[in-house]
Amino acid sequence: MKMTDFKTLAKKYEEQLIADRRWLHENAEVGMILPRTENYIRTQLEEMGYSPEPWLESGLSVTVGRGENLTLEGEPKCILLRADIDALPIHEEADLPFAAKGEAGHLCGHDIHGAVALTVARILKECEEEISGLVKIVFQPGEEQSNGAEHMVKAGVMQNPQVHACLGMHVKPNAENGSVHYALGPATAAIDFFKIDIEGKTAHSSQPEQAKDPLQAAMGIYHSLEGMVRRELSAFRTAVVAVGIMEAGSAPNSIPTNAHMEGTLRSYSNEDQAHLRECMRLIVAQHCALAGVAGSINFVWTPVTENNTEICNHMGGIFDKYVGKENVIIDKQPVASSDDFAFFAQEAPSMLFWFGVGSDEGYAIHDPRVVMEEDKLYLAAAAIAEGAVSWCSK
Repeated sequence: MKMTDFKTLAKKYEEQLIADRRWLHENAEVGMILPRTENYIRTQLEEMGYSPEPWLESGLSVTVGRGENLTLEGEPKCILLRADIDALPIHEEADLPFAAKGEAGHLCGHDIHGAVALTVARILKECEEEISGLVKIVFQPGEEQSNGAEHMVKAGVMQNPQVHACLGMHVKPNAENGSVHYALGPATAAIDFFKIDIEGKTAHSSQPEQAKDPLQAAMGIYHSLEGMVRRELSAFRTAVVAVGIMEAGSAPNSIPTNAHMEGTLRSYSNEDQAHLRECMRLIVAQHCALAGVAGSINFVWTPVTENNTEICNHMGGIFDKYVGKENVIIDKQPVASSDDFAFFAQEAPSMLFWFGVGSDEGYAIHDPRVVMEEDKLYLAAAAIAEGAVSWCSK
């Protein structure tokens, strides 16, 4: 059987890839419910000949391949390709002809992830007879809220067919256009988004003895969080905690009833993450007890993304062929950002890599002015397609 020329096939679909990217970019939606985005992707997949399977409110998956290459357990060897498709609740400021219409913007590049995955789906449908295993392509909502992947995993996306490996791409707008970056082992930080609510008792500021002041607890919590990492982790390990929201009161001469805090904890091992989370619960409980107020802390969290060396080595050789060995960079340490792809990586050996889409503007992800290049995206689609086919067929 003649092997597909994936680069030529990806180039054939490049114009459609860019059209898909621009439509998704212009119609950005936030969160778990993405009706326009889901409808567009589903329509495109159906036109290719797929029957998309729905997941949660706006997730989709399709599976392609003959499924004849079996594991030792007798299951078709299957690799999952994840594309996150939600946007950020940030108004875009880049002067693009296809700029987002509303207050949401694809400032993290998820429009590109969705468009590249659609192109991979087109390529694989055309060469399906060459795929002796199975490739499952997943379009995932809710990455920016850090738990869309977790919900999809709990809903069963890793089964039927059983997934044996996962691959995820994230664009990197402040990296050279067409470059590839990945780390071996830990690839991203773990993150905890936390919310702290404190309930006290109000009183006039002339009678503080009549109050139970939530600010006393809030300030104690804040200062304890600032010093927590230094006290709890070895000097050879690190984490970052930051409070971004601190709210209380509405009048200068009244002690408030409630206080509210929100922030993030970033750490680089799942063990440190769990330990520091428990420390934070204790800090809140103790300061609230000292102030005589009630308090609670709640977390939405994502673990560390662990990259599998075998899959990284397999894909690294393919990236060398498509973008040049000199443009494939193995990072020495994980990035400080997080990605809920980590929940897929907990279930099967995985690889998360970054594809450079750097432009002259040079802004980073989440900047409302960010601009991302499109002319090398077909190479990402070609490499992903060949990597998936060769992995599940070997």
